[in-house]
Amino acid sequence: MTKSGSTSGGSGPLATARAARRRLVQSWFWSLIGLAAVAVIAVGAATYVSLSRLAETGTLVLETTEIIDQLNEVIMRVDEAETSQRGFVISGDDVDLALLETAKRRIPEHTTIIRTALTSSPELLEHLDELDALMAAKFRHLEEGIEIRRTSGFEAPRAALARQQATDVMQQTRQLVDHIEEHEANLVSAKMAERDRHRRTTELMIILGTVLASVSLIAVGLLRDIAGRRRAEGALQVSEQRYRGIVEHTPDVIFIHSDWKIVYINPSGLRL
Repeated sequence: MTKSGSTSGGSGPLATARAARRRLVQSWFWSLIGLAAVAVIAVGAATYVSLSRLAETGTLVLETTEIIDQLNEVIMRVDEAETSQRGFVISGDDVDLALLETAKRRIPEHTTIIRTALTSSPELLEHLDELDALMAAKFRHLEEGIEIRRTSGFEAPRAALARQQATDVMQQTRQLVDHIEEHEANLVSAKMAERDRHRRTTELMIILGTVLASVSLIAVGLLRDIAGRRRAEGALQVSEQRYRGIVEHTPDVIFIHSDWKIVYINPSGLRL
């Protein structure tokens, strides 16, 4: 009876310890689950930011390419207008003015496209206003030569052409176009560098997040396995204690022998 009472008396602290361990395991389990979830969310957020930066840089590159193409179109149209005016001065035939008329119509279209793309760059919009003024001055000079050719014949436009050469705005136009192109190229370079920095940061976060999530999930699996084994051990201890209690309190004699030697006998057998 004394032995049975001792076993029963120790089950209270043992159960309390098992419950404490179970709570600790559950606490670690949910903490690791939360850590894995945070890692996954962080990786997703970093990937989203990186993709947004990539899309932004791609859009900027496309806009810059469009701006440079349109500026080159402007230069080409002005060259065509000059060629057209010179052809008319030589021939006096209005057919030679077709390219000039096309340039007068198309250049505003090109500058409108450029202006739309530069809405976020006030400084470049000011330069574009300068470009519009240069184009207006250029065509005034061209039309002046055309008018002199119409009214005064072939020889008279020479003085106007010489004056036009002295006041030619093409050099200023090219310098202005080069400045805008350089500004856009530098902007793209800065954005590309920023994109590369974000890409490297994102790659690092993805690696760290993946490792952290994997470690957390492995630890969760280990905790679940440990918790399962401890539950099985606890159930086995309870079963053993229950069986021991039955054996020690039954009025029947129960004994265990090995090689015909009694190694255990319950209290009922001892009382015989």
